[in-house]
Amino acid sequence: MAWNNITVSVADDEFPSHCDGDLFSIPFSSGLKVGDSFQAGGKEHKVTSIDNIAGRDETILVNTIEVVKNDKPKKGRMPNKSSGD
Repeated sequence: MAWNNITVSVADDEFPSHCDGDLFSIPFSSGLKVGDSFQAGGKEHKVTSIDNIAGRDETILVNTIEVVKNDKPKKGRMPNKSSGD
């Protein structure tokens, strides 16, 4: 895959970033830490690891997992309508 331009939202701030699947290149100033979540591409991502590129505090490589929320109610079980007469 190729790197794509994307905007990352952390709290109330937006940062121009790049992504390649679940790997993001984000400005260090975003303040992200392992365990934090952010929005990108209309999806929520949770940070699983961070690499501060060259220790320069400029850009971080962030590995993530997509947070999947299943808010849809499950269909209930229908009662057995067999007649026991």
